[in-house]
Amino acid sequence: MAADIIALPTDAITVADQHLMYQIETDVASPSDAFRFVITVYEDSVLAANLLGKFYLTPNPQDYTFFNLAEAVRGLCQVDDRTYGGTTAIHSLSANYFTRSNGNIKKFVVGAGEWDGSTEALNDVTETIYLIDGHFQISQGLDPSFTAYYPKVSTAKTWLTDRIPASNIVTINAAEERIRLIHPPGYDFYGILRSKLLWGRDNRIRKNKAR
Repeated sequence: MAADIIALPTDAITVADQHLMYQIETDVASPSDAFRFVITVYEDSVLAANLLGKFYLTPNPQDYTFFNLAEAVRGLCQVDDRTYGGTTAIHSLSANYFTRSNGNIKKFVVGAGEWDGSTEALNDVTETIYLIDGHFQISQGLDPSFTAYYPKVSTAKTWLTDRIPASNIVTINAAEERIRLIHPPGYDFYGILRSKLLWGRDNRIRKNKAR
């Protein structure tokens, strides 16, 4: 008997904050009720010391199962805001490149095996993926101010992350456009809050009225 990964994320390097689905099947013609797929997840390489988790999944009526790697590695990739092993900030509009990572880029190995009720066979097949912290965003849906982060060539990929700018300063400016708000006569903003949120009223009074 042997398990096989028949579908997996198409990109070898991608972002961690998304569905990372693997489809696993077995060559067992009619799996028993005790049968389980055994999915292993390792960081960096297939060593016992690197094992992050082992998952036992039941097959569906078509004798395969699905595994979402994102749930197993959630929070393991961290945003790099300093040079590798150093203290210099790396993220700014003018200089946001680095060649080595403190923890943002990580290698994971997914293995698929089987349990027949008495014998466990691990890692009949393995697949490697590299993940970075972040998520996909459709560029057309972003504010134009994000165009500085768009890919410059069709084969390039970029990701937006929560990385803090090197200056740690957020600049807020007044908008060029002005708006005018129209309120009805007698409008009282705090009066509305007071009536809606029951400010200044005794909870005991409200409870008695509720009865």
